[in-house]
Amino acid sequence: MKRRNTDRNNIIAHLERVAFWQLAVFVIMLCLIWLNEATSLASLFFDVKPENANIFRAFSLTIVTLICAIITVGHTYLQEKLIIRDLIKICSTCHKVQIDEAAWAGMDKYLYHHSLVEFSHGICPQCAEKSIYTSNEKNMTQSDKKK
Repeated sequence: MKRRNTDRNNIIAHLERVAFWQLAVFVIMLCLIWLNEATSLASLFFDVKPENANIFRAFSLTIVTLICAIITVGHTYLQEKLIIRDLIKICSTCHKVQIDEAAWAGMDKYLYHHSLVEFSHGICPQCAEKSIYTSNEKNMTQSDKKK
């Protein structure tokens, strides 16, 4: 249990670092946009004629950059929110998960809505063996009844 908490905390810390660096990059981009308008960076690095400051272009680029920042950092924040952090009460018989005091849902539905996990159904070797054994037993019982 302690290892799982450590793994989960590492994932959360990683997403927080990612969101921080995403935000830092967007702030640097905004600074470069305005620095370019104030000093005409292209004329400093390349052999081109300096341009006059264009405030409309700077505001337009700032707005587009802010929209991209909100979408990107917001998506990272949503990913962090989808990480399950609490203890989950599971029925020991049917393996349903308790959603609230009166509602229970299947494990696959619960995890689909509360995490980034998607499910594909399969059958493990032990269950497959039991299933084959059970179906053979039923077939033998039915054939005995017919006789």
